[in-house]
Amino acid sequence: MEDLLDIPFDRDLKFVSFDLEKMYSNIPVAELAKIIEVVYEQNGLYTKTRNEIIQMYNILTKQNYFQYEYLQHIQEDGLAMGAPTSSILSEICLRYLENSKSFDILLKHNFRICT
Repeated sequence: MEDLLDIPFDRDLKFVSFDLEKMYSNIPVAELAKIIEVVYEQNGLYTKTRNEIIQMYNILTKQNYFQYEYLQHIQEDGLAMGAPTSSILSEICLRYLENSKSFDILLKHNFRICT
């Protein structure tokens, strides 16, 4: 909160907050696998560890079953609601997008960036 108080007052200054509806089910699992690989490469982590993480990720996202009205369904894309790993995986995806895409979007729409 103190960081916000340090921002000089400007009548044209606007704050934006983004909320994601149905976030877990809208995370594209194929793209997220590529993002995980990029994050591991950028951080110089062991290839063996990266491969094990990707293998576990593939198992988690392919075994995405749920029950609705006594019928079993397979969720073909997105992360499982209620799975303990979904919050971690969505955070990885959102941080990657935030660090790689949001600055370009803000510039494209003429937002002034406060640093």
